[in-house]
Amino acid sequence: MPISFQCRRCKGPPLPQEWEGSCPNCGGFYRANRVHVREGEIDGSEIQPLKEGEPISAHDLMANFQGDDSMEKRPTGMAGIDHVFDGGLPFFGAILLCAFEGSGKTSFLWELFMALARKKVDTMYISSEQSEKHLARQLARCGEAPAKHMTVLSQNDRDSIMRALGKQAPKVVAIDSLHEIEGITDEDGYSMASGSDRAVTRVAKEVRRLADELEFLVFLVGHMNNDGSMAGSAHLRHAVDATLTLQYKTDDKDPHRILCFEKKTRFGTPGRRALFVMRKDGFKDLGPYEDDDEAQEPETIIPRRNRDAN
Repeated sequence: MPISFQCRRCKGPPLPQEWEGSCPNCGGFYRANRVHVREGEIDGSEIQPLKEGEPISAHDLMANFQGDDSMEKRPTGMAGIDHVFDGGLPFFGAILLCAFEGSGKTSFLWELFMALARKKVDTMYISSEQSEKHLARQLARCGEAPAKHMTVLSQNDRDSIMRALGKQAPKVVAIDSLHEIEGITDEDGYSMASGSDRAVTRVAKEVRRLADELEFLVFLVGHMNNDGSMAGSAHLRHAVDATLTLQYKTDDKDPHRILCFEKKTRFGTPGRRALFVMRKDGFKDLGPYEDDDEAQEPETIIPRRNRDAN
């Protein structure tokens, strides 16, 4: 019987000679066992390929994604964010980011995107509310940005946003905010009222599907009502992979903010929190937060009347 070489992990079809690189059967790193095989015989079983809409064993499902970079995390270099996300941002999915008006959602995203751009991660910030001039002013207050890896778009039309995402192929996206997007239609092509619960949920589902298909992570900015509840129905929260909130530490006069997942998350450990503060040089990450932690650097805090209202 001739000697052949077989992948140790998947035990797929033996090869007549040693192989370098990824296994042609399972895609994982190829480490061969020498095996004796009769003519035409396959020792072991092939991994079932993934077919959309078809059931697959749990073993084969994991094998199909073994070695896939998208299963890993992307560290941001910001201690608080990496703590909340268990080591870094996921490579794709949809996150609903909710906070009160004026709590710093935009400033938080600017800081995050600049940190990612410094790591040469392509990001795209889409504003459905502000013009290019207002965005330029905000960006200037944050300091010099690594422009090569940051893209900014002022657009509130659903179709235009989808085309831009497909064309630019960013890795991390923010859409600020969902409630201002227009041009949304239902399954029958009828227009839906911008900002309505149904319209917001529908566009969130569409963006999430695109994020999964093109493998990017998207932050979908939402709002909180005066009573502390999230704007939008429960269907909106079910349409995303996680709900992230940016909350006041004490009240709206306190420049400190607490970042944490609110109930649903597929990306981190519930209960982990990070502390941020509004300072003269921007919205700064102070790292992991516990209730007895003391706020840092109070002398650098921006007075409320001068703070960024976004």
